Order: sequence, then C-alpha cells, then structure tokens
Amino acid sequence: MDAEMKTFWLVTSWEIEHRPPREILARLRDLESEIQAGMDELEGI
Repeated sequence: MDAEMKTFWLVTSWEIEHRPPREILARLRDLESEIQAGMDELEGI
C-alpha cells in the first residue's frame, strides 16, 4: 500500500458520532430564538 492510499484509508476509516436530528433541530430553534431576541433588542435602540 503506497503512502497516498494509506492516508486515504486512514481519513475514510474514522468513525464520526452525530447527534440525533431532533437534538440538532432543537438546538437550532434555541439559537434562532436567541438571534431574534438580539435583533429585537437592537431594533429598540
């Protein structure tokens, strides 16, 4: 196995853990609420 192929294999063999989609969406909703609150505050200045 040449060095380039070995590097490719190492990169493609990583296991990545992802959060459940519902958890990601809940976090996005929280962030959106925070952003909206900040925008409302700025509009009041």
